[in-house]
Amino acid sequence: MLGRRAWAAIGGLSLVGVAGWLATSRQSSEGALARIRREGLIRIGYAIEAPYVFLDSKGQLTGEEAEVARKVVAGLEIPRIEWVQADFGSLLDQLEEGRFDVIVAGMFITPARAQRASFSEPTFRVRQGLLVRKGNPHGLSAYEDFVRMPRLKIATLRGSIEESMIRGLGVSDAQIVVVPDALTGRVAIESGLAAGLALSSPAIRHMGQRQQLGLTEAALPFTPPTSDEYRHTGLGAAAFRRSDEDLRDAWNRQLKRIVGTSAHRLLMEEFGMGPDELPSGATSAEIPLQGR
Repeated sequence: MLGRRAWAAIGGLSLVGVAGWLATSRQSSEGALARIRREGLIRIGYAIEAPYVFLDSKGQLTGEEAEVARKVVAGLEIPRIEWVQADFGSLLDQLEEGRFDVIVAGMFITPARAQRASFSEPTFRVRQGLLVRKGNPHGLSAYEDFVRMPRLKIATLRGSIEESMIRGLGVSDAQIVVVPDALTGRVAIESGLAAGLALSSPAIRHMGQRQQLGLTEAALPFTPPTSDEYRHTGLGAAAFRRSDEDLRDAWNRQLKRIVGTSAHRLLMEEFGMGPDELPSGATSAEIPLQGR
């Protein structure tokens, strides 16, 4: 026969088990936003690419996307942000693995990415650009030029839409130099390793504002790819796990109070982005997302 103490111990273990089950059940049933508010912390994944997210001269994280995210998080009354840096090409993998709750990295909405993540409404819309050596010695004015000139190499950020574009246009693997960030790409041009760097036009403009162009300049005029496959590109937005619709919807409600306001326009101007780069009514719904 079990004594009173043994029965009490068993009862205590049962209560612990029930409490653990209830806690697990609550966490699995509550949405992402409720969990984040309960924890008082949102984890934001990012990759360095100015002017969207980068470190200023004091080592503080800033940029158009970073500052908009701070305003959104404040509006959601979440007290703390944990910024998690990752290589751009691994951001979606790490989002799916749960390392962070949202990606804020100047990421363009594409059908392929939308198979894996749910995007907020856009905060900007930009075109592609090309960085070349001063004087543009090869006369480059489009990514297609590298198809015509197979001896030339082009640098691109790993996992960027520009990388997908140049590969889709038929630029060979041997011509593509994958770099981790824009400044490394600039060095690739200056050292002769590459003839150009594929970047968004605001990224190149911002490098000029910060005197980071060195021996390079923007290729002007420049004609971005115009095929149907790429005509929707350029809308930048935050990315969420597809299951976290509550967090995405709450984020969008805050964006409606921010994007396009005079304060947001001034913020964009600070980071080298003009009125033409506002989303101007464009929505994530206009991207042809298979399986949306």
